[in-house]
Amino acid sequence: MFDLKKYYVGFAIVVCNCILFILLFDFAIGIAVKTKHYFEKKPLSAEVLLPPPYDNVLNRERFLKKIKGDPVVFTAYRHWKDAPRKWSYYNTDKNGVRLTVKNPVADAKKVFMFGGSTLKGDDVGDEMTIASRLQERLGNGYDVYNYAQNGYRSTQQVNYLLELLANGKVPDVVIVYGGLCDGALEDNIGETPREPFLLGGTVAYAKADQTALDAFKVFYDQSNIAYLVTWLKIKIGLLKVTQDQLMQELADRNTPESIAKWTARGVHYFLENIRVIKALGDYYGFESYFFWEPALLEGDKRNWDYENEYLAAYPQVLKDNRKQLQVTAKKAFVGKEAEHMYYLGDLFKDTDIPVFVDISHLGPQGSDMVAEEIYERIQSRDVPSVRD
Repeated sequence: MFDLKKYYVGFAIVVCNCILFILLFDFAIGIAVKTKHYFEKKPLSAEVLLPPPYDNVLNRERFLKKIKGDPVVFTAYRHWKDAPRKWSYYNTDKNGVRLTVKNPVADAKKVFMFGGSTLKGDDVGDEMTIASRLQERLGNGYDVYNYAQNGYRSTQQVNYLLELLANGKVPDVVIVYGGLCDGALEDNIGETPREPFLLGGTVAYAKADQTALDAFKVFYDQSNIAYLVTWLKIKIGLLKVTQDQLMQELADRNTPESIAKWTARGVHYFLENIRVIKALGDYYGFESYFFWEPALLEGDKRNWDYENEYLAAYPQVLKDNRKQLQVTAKKAFVGKEAEHMYYLGDLFKDTDIPVFVDISHLGPQGSDMVAEEIYERIQSRDVPSVRD
């Protein structure tokens, strides 16, 4: 006689074993990928073309290899933050806050700095971030916090500030340094400047009519197995998506007029968030300063050969975007010094030293120059939070 119960039990065991195998296989792929990324020597933008900014960094090759891992974790309201890291040159705490080298006194004035990866200092050691260099100039009467995170738009920075304020962390001074993330054409989704970095391409939002198949696809798309399948397709030639193709598609979708419109929207959102931070400062009693960052562009400075090589290899549509972005930001910032708004896009125009490590990120010398400029601007203001 056919035992239906045994049949169901056997079937359940097979299904459970299959699920367990898939999960273990996915986990194994994840471990293999992380191991591969850790040990392989990736082609880094700064590694071959840019020795000068790293001459004063010991074990430079190991440092460059380490910092490009860029692990991030999800966090509410801001979408992502750095994972904790404890390395020789690069450290973040349990909240993803980059280490600022300091030794403040107990009643030191608190300086909160917000921005993207250029302020966080992905391409320099802890002691050479803009925040650490500013801390050294301000002295131990100030306590500088580097709250910058990779890819953060100004809206995320505002959310971060609100989170800190709600938790009772009130600064004496707020400094915002950035702008490029708000208007960078390639880093936004669906022509929405406030859209977080590539979020639309990596996170599936729940829909009212979502089916079980939709839910499974979300799970699959985020799995390591999907990563392996995509890798295999590329290796055997079934999938050919290159950076050149992506940039060509971006160029095909944009005209000088659309780029101008796009950058104007990005700068507009940045300016509106400045207003929000100023209003918060009026309520909580802190001073705020805003600095628009420089970028590597043709004709803006006496470029080194490696910088010209970067520019030659950089897609024209993105160079047009960066150029228009700086032009638009300059019009918005110049003459606004009384409002604590400063355009630093021309900061390096007369320098002969290597400052960039790619199209926007800075090496040690560039970080130090930015810190000096921020320090001078703040010191020139007759405000109690800095004068005392």
